[in-house]
Amino acid sequence: MYAPASEMPDDPAASHSPQSRSAERTTEGPSGFAADGSTDRFDPHRVAAFSDGVMAIAITLLILDLRLPSTIARTDAALQAQLRALEAPFVAFVLSFAVIAVWWNSHHRLFAVLVRGDRRILALNMAFLAAVVFLPFPTSVLGRYTTLPTALVLYAGTNVVIGSAALLMWWHAERAGLLAATSIPPSCDG
Repeated sequence: MYAPASEMPDDPAASHSPQSRSAERTTEGPSGFAADGSTDRFDPHRVAAFSDGVMAIAITLLILDLRLPSTIARTDAALQAQLRALEAPFVAFVLSFAVIAVWWNSHHRLFAVLVRGDRRILALNMAFLAAVVFLPFPTSVLGRYTTLPTALVLYAGTNVVIGSAALLMWWHAERAGLLAATSIPPSCDG
């Protein structure tokens, strides 16, 4: 199920040299996979870097909901009242920041042990990222309508979709032999 050590390159840096990359391009199909359909050209580092960028944008979008009105009385009491009004959106921001950080950590752990890929792992990764990018919207709804069940269901449902995509990525990577052999606990490989 996993590639034997003999199939692993002796020098990982050599497989990323300009000469080897140009040789790879000649056998690569338009999708970035080898022309014969194999997944030897999959670069988990590129996918992880793209995913890191998408998650960084999603986590940044969370802050956009925390704004003071442009027209408030210029008194300390008025400012304090406006800041208190932002309490629920601020709590939703902190919660979602932590949630995205947990999802990022899970994703990081997977891609740290992913040695090969296929179209299915890429599709699952895109579904995962789409749900993460959507998370600022339910966060905004939850921050504005804290007491309404629909806001909580939307927020929780989005996290269920994210978690399901993450679980499916791990499950598929293990079943398809995309993980490094050393990533499997000793009790599971025999």
